[in-house]
Amino acid sequence: MYKKYSLFFIVCFTGFGVLAQRPNIDPDRFKNSIFFGVSGGLNIPVKTLAETNSLGYNAQADLRFFLRHNISVDIDYAYNHFPHNESSQYKYVLHEVLIGGSFYFKSSWRPNISAGFGYFGNNQEGRFGFVLGAGIMKKLHERIYFTAKPSWILMDNTTFFKINAGLTFKIVSPPPPSKPIYYNRPQ
Repeated sequence: MYKKYSLFFIVCFTGFGVLAQRPNIDPDRFKNSIFFGVSGGLNIPVKTLAETNSLGYNAQADLRFFLRHNISVDIDYAYNHFPHNESSQYKYVLHEVLIGGSFYFKSSWRPNISAGFGYFGNNQEGRFGFVLGAGIMKKLHERIYFTAKPSWILMDNTTFFKINAGLTFKIVSPPPPSKPIYYNRPQ
């Protein structure tokens, strides 16, 4: 039984190793780059939150560090505002601080999936929750990207759906690759 699993993992990791060695896989040089983004969007309350609050808005700032051309570590801060509806007289404000990761697919639109874990809080309470999302990152200029991302926020009794769009800026790039040095090259 263990031999089957061992063979499976060897084949998988060998395949990933071969794919990692392909040339020109990162033409925009995302590996070791740092991005800063700002976005805004709509919050759609679900479950318990929908009983007392209506459609809201959010503002978000994020920092992304690409470990590879297709994998990033993300740190996000967002301000979420939900105005009250007819059954409640109080607005609901929620601050979120998240850390997560994203996996980017190879395409000119750079579609991605992401997951994160973080702290959600306001003046009265704070709790931890999860975020699942998918989005796109389209290059507009050499260092400017358009991003759009719907996300699902899951907490104990507060759940909402968030749709964001904004701009992301490449603030740190890796140095350009050096020219190969050939020794003993015939003249």
